[in-house]
Parts: sequence; C-alpha cells; structure tokens
Amino acid sequence: MTPASMIVINWNGAAFLRGCLEALLVQAMDEDEIIVVDNNSTDHSIELLRTDFPGVKLLCNERNLGYAGGANVGLRAAQGEVLVLLNPDVQVHAGWLAALKGALKDERVGVAGCKLLYPGDEVIQHAGGIINFPLATADHYGYRQRDEGQWDQAREVDYVTGAALALRRDVLGKAGFFDEGFYPAYYEEVDFCFRVREAGYQVRYVPGAVATHYEYASVQEASLRYLRLFHRNRLRFVLKHCEPRGFLDDFIPAETVWLKDKATLNERLVLLHVYLVSMLACPGLYLNAWVGHDDRRADVVNRVIGALAGLRGQVWRS
Repeated sequence: MTPASMIVINWNGAAFLRGCLEALLVQAMDEDEIIVVDNNSTDHSIELLRTDFPGVKLLCNERNLGYAGGANVGLRAAQGEVLVLLNPDVQVHAGWLAALKGALKDERVGVAGCKLLYPGDEVIQHAGGIINFPLATADHYGYRQRDEGQWDQAREVDYVTGAALALRRDVLGKAGFFDEGFYPAYYEEVDFCFRVREAGYQVRYVPGAVATHYEYASVQEASLRYLRLFHRNRLRFVLKHCEPRGFLDDFIPAETVWLKDKATLNERLVLLHVYLVSMLACPGLYLNAWVGHDDRRADVVNRVIGALAGLRGQVWRS
C-alpha cells in the first residue's frame, strides 16, 4: 500500500479539529500518518490535540506562516509518498483517501482534488476550479448547485482548492514547494497547480473523494482586508504566469475596463495599495520568470511597472 501523509494546516480551528481528525483516523491505515501544523493558534487547539489526539504528529510554528508556509512545514516533515493538505474545517467522507490514492497511481497526475460539499451534503461548493483569463478571476465548477451526480466524472481542471488537495512526493521535486509570497492566503494553491501543470503533470478533479467543507474563514469576504489580500495575490499570480506581451496586451486593457465599469468603492480603496505592491514585486518576479539576462530585461520590467502605474492612476478617475 502507498503510505499517505495527511497534513492539516490549523489556525484557531479548534471548533472543527475533532470532526476533521476523527474522520481522518477512520480511513488511515497503519502506514499512513496524520500531521497537524499549527500556525500559532490562540484558541485551545494545542490543548485539544495533545489531550485527545496523542497519536497525531503536532508541529507548532512560533508565528502564523499562512497557508503556504504551514503547508511547506508539513510537506517537509511528511514521510508519505502521497501528501494530502487539508483545512481543519474539512470533514472527509468514506472512501475519500482511497479515491485520492487511486487517482495518483496514474503517473500523469500530479495533483488530485476533491468534491467539496456545503454542510448538509446536498449542495456543491467545489468540483474543480477554472481561472478566467485575462483577469485571472477564479471560479468553481458546480458552485452552489444541488449535487445530483452531474459532476461525477473525473477530469482535468485548472486547479483544485487547497482546502483538500493531494499530490505525489515526486511532484515537489519538479514543481517546488508553495510560494510563501502569497501570505497569508488566496491564490497559493492556484499558483501551485499551474506550476504542476507547467512541469508536465495533470491536475485532476476526483469526484470519488468527497468531503464536507464548513468554510470557516479567518478573513470575512466583505472586508477591506479580504479584498486587499485577494487582489494583491491575484496580481501576483498574473505576474508569475502571464508572459509580458500577454500582460500588456490582454491583462492591462481588461483590467482597465473592469476598473472603469465594475470595481466597487471598497475595491478602489484597496487597489491603490495593491497596484503599488505589485509594482514593487514586479522586478523580482519578472527577472526570475520571464526576462533573460540581456539588455532588454530592464525595458520589459519598466514597461510592466509603467502599465501598473497607469492602472493606479485610473483608480479614482472613473
């Protein structure tokens, strides 16, 4: 049997940990392990784990490393060949682990993702993900649809949510670990899945791996903080995965139209910061990803920074 390491990335998730871990323990075989990476929780997570789950390996970070940082800590400590990342608010159903292991036996598959249901198990939250270019907005297949078997076919997708994501150990050697620049959250699993695909693997949605996602969130989606993090990381993802010509010819015009016609007041409040942060991040991201070591690299970086500065100037002009 292929050993698996199930890694739960926890931050103040004590209300969900018991249900999460009990469901994992039911499916874990002798060769499997369960790891909880705690991102410096201030609730009673640590006490609960040490008292009620002494067989679970606990790794305590001295500060909150976010999803990507916590995932990397767990991945480096894991011993299994199949590596599974979970949020503590996910409760897996019968056959979940076997379905993921089975999917990853196919050497073409680098990442396998789950069908996630809302509490009540009748409505779909996630059946694989799609990124809509040029703006790089994210959608979930099946989102808020009643589960009537219409998403029960395994298939390749752009990405799967990091709430429940499995990969093979050998994939890390080619795709690398999670990018901690997406701290604390949003788009880190999208970036990872795209790098896995760029390394030659498939990202596959596995409908036989079913779980309930209670969707606890540390950041409320209506808040300015959520909008700032979401758009900052959307821009980071675009800079990493959209080559310069596409960025200038496709992304910038589309973003300009969206900014003019659809951006909300709260989005405009955060975008001044977001575009500035993206300008500052651009040289490091572009010199690593897109620009060769020749005299043109400064020109490319300057053009991209200038385009971002132009967006920043448009924020209040509409």
